[in-house]
Amino acid sequence: MSLELLEPMLRGGIRNTHFFNGRLLTAEDLRAEQEANRQQRRQLGLAIGAGVVEGFDVALVSNGPKPVLRISRGLALTRKGAALALAEDVEVGLVRTPNAPALNGGAGLFAICGPEATTPSAAIVEGVYLLVAGPASGFAEHAPVVGFNGSGVASGCDHRFAVEGVAFRLVGVNLAQVDFVSPATRTALTTLLTQTSPASRARLRNWLAHLCFGTEQSAGFAADPFRLPGGQSPLTSYGLVDWLRGRGNLTECDVPLALLLWTTAGVQFVDLWSVRRKPVPPAASAVWPLTTGARRPAEGEAAFLQFQAQLTAMIQGGGFGATLTQLHALDLFRYLPAVGLVPLATNRYQGFELEDFFQGMATPTPMHITGDELMGLLRASYAFPSIDLGRQQQELVWLYLVRENAEAIAATSGGALPPQPYVVFSSGHMPYAGQARFSLDHYDFANYS
Repeated sequence: MSLELLEPMLRGGIRNTHFFNGRLLTAEDLRAEQEANRQQRRQLGLAIGAGVVEGFDVALVSNGPKPVLRISRGLALTRKGAALALAEDVEVGLVRTPNAPALNGGAGLFAICGPEATTPSAAIVEGVYLLVAGPASGFAEHAPVVGFNGSGVASGCDHRFAVEGVAFRLVGVNLAQVDFVSPATRTALTTLLTQTSPASRARLRNWLAHLCFGTEQSAGFAADPFRLPGGQSPLTSYGLVDWLRGRGNLTECDVPLALLLWTTAGVQFVDLWSVRRKPVPPAASAVWPLTTGARRPAEGEAAFLQFQAQLTAMIQGGGFGATLTQLHALDLFRYLPAVGLVPLATNRYQGFELEDFFQGMATPTPMHITGDELMGLLRASYAFPSIDLGRQQQELVWLYLVRENAEAIAATSGGALPPQPYVVFSSGHMPYAGQARFSLDHYDFANYS
């Protein structure tokens, strides 16, 4: 279609019902106005980007043959721009009962998303699953129906409200079919899936998270940034979630909430940040998506949060017992975030032993930094690649102690509970933060050259 300057293009535009005095309004006119409003909200949702706005936290509240998850109230946006609002906390059983209501049906408010999918029933296959939220709709209450020639007398009733809601489902992941990583990675993951030791479970959880982050794929960007099949970067789509969408296992209306390892003994872990993301709009360029979009910084933030959540689960879960202080990062993780905080063990706190945790890694003596520098490190780290512990040549990793933490511990007296000590690690590719600064550092907790 060709246009002249200033000639309006109306084809495909949103059709708003035109109201004027004397017009006879029908249900079709009002539905058209509702649909126009929905389309406008979807456009705004697309501009904001897909992801979880708030809430939708997932926690395991009951395990065993029929696990139950608690999902908190929240708001999310789909890749179609539709808003998913969960009005209250709910508990979701992962095994459907034989007399459960049918999944299909509804009020048709989300017809753009297609039919709802099914989820596992009584028997499951041991493996990895994604918990996703999707749109649902239904009718509520009734209103009388009065015909045009009914003399004001109701002749029946129909539904009063069409209600927008949320439904949850599970999407299985067959690791043996994952083809966007190296054969060595695929073999390592499928092997870890068969191992049941706490260290193997920890390593599997970490590696699966980075399968979702697309860490291995994005590492190839610098080697050949000008490889543009079809005129765009192959990294416009990467990671496990995009792979599942490409296979039709996920729809554009599904919002991933958590990654689960489910075995015949029950759910082994629920990992939110491997798949959960804050809203991120599409990249400005399909040729340079990694550098022009907000997706990689959001994934860097998620990698940090995933690592910290996994450390907390390892400490609180009790699976490692007294061996916690003897654990090595090289055995527990394939990747580390560009910056992370490791809680250290004391006679009052559970945690890790500094020397043991970083054993076998290229780490200089820890230096002091301030709390301000820590905040800057964390913010900057989201744009840096993760630390690959699988490389033959180990990367340098900086270690830092935070002055405010050390000062607060030293100042604790009597029976008061001191803060837990911790060490900060940082990718060697990040700028070094441990320089001596006599005008800013404090005497007892500073660096000297």
